[in-house]
Amino acid sequence: MNIIKEHSDQFKKIGGALLIGTGIYLVYRYAFKSGDSNGSKKPLKIVFTKDDKYKESIKGLSLKIEPELMAHSLSKSSMNLIKKVAIGLIQDEYPKRVVNHRKERRKYLKKQITYLEVSVSHMNDLEWLYENACSEVVKDLNIDPAFFESEMKRHLNLDPSLESVSYFILESLKIKLVNKSKNIDKQQFIDYIKYQIDNYGKEPFPNTLKLDQETFYVIKQTYYQDLAAEKTGIEEEEFMARPDLLLDPLLKDLSDMLSKRHIDDQTREE
Repeated sequence: MNIIKEHSDQFKKIGGALLIGTGIYLVYRYAFKSGDSNGSKKPLKIVFTKDDKYKESIKGLSLKIEPELMAHSLSKSSMNLIKKVAIGLIQDEYPKRVVNHRKERRKYLKKQITYLEVSVSHMNDLEWLYENACSEVVKDLNIDPAFFESEMKRHLNLDPSLESVSYFILESLKIKLVNKSKNIDKQQFIDYIKYQIDNYGKEPFPNTLKLDQETFYVIKQTYYQDLAAEKTGIEEEEFMARPDLLLDPLLKDLSDMLSKRHIDDQTREE
């Protein structure tokens, strides 16, 4: 879990337009169970590695939630801790799948319909990975799954920002993908963002699968990130390794411009 603690605060400094990760969207879909309309999914058989730190976390959490369960509730802090432990279970597997998905979908940058289909499959895969991890922790804590789900929805109805904690932690796992030997300068970051600003919307990208708006635009924005990555050699996680550059006024302005392009695109289609 050390990598999570080390990099999650660093990740929070990064502009959303630069990191259109699937993390926030898949935790949102899992929380509200709204992913089923985007294609059938088969449960994954996952064997999780449970080290001593995990077992200690479960032991400590069990003691914390015992009085809460007796009162037939789970606190907001307990929900967050459960999710942090779950994400810890996939801190190695999640980045591996991100890389594999990235390589596969980029084979279809010239075939947007196939790209869309493959991306939906990848979203479902990551969603199931996260869901399985949560289910595993819930099982080890002897919490009834239906009760946990109802408590999660209750807290989200009270505070929709609750899942932002999971988002930041999950996306921060991508720091493991950074090639520390790469020496990336400010101009390369500028080129990466400007490519997206200059080219966003130029390629035809129809919603042929009739996906809901949130799913479609996450994939569409990722598509242009992929094009920029292929052009510049920069990957989204490189920004996590250089938060100092993101304080640069020019880069911040470019990030804001890209965000506006995304918002204008969605507004135009509504």
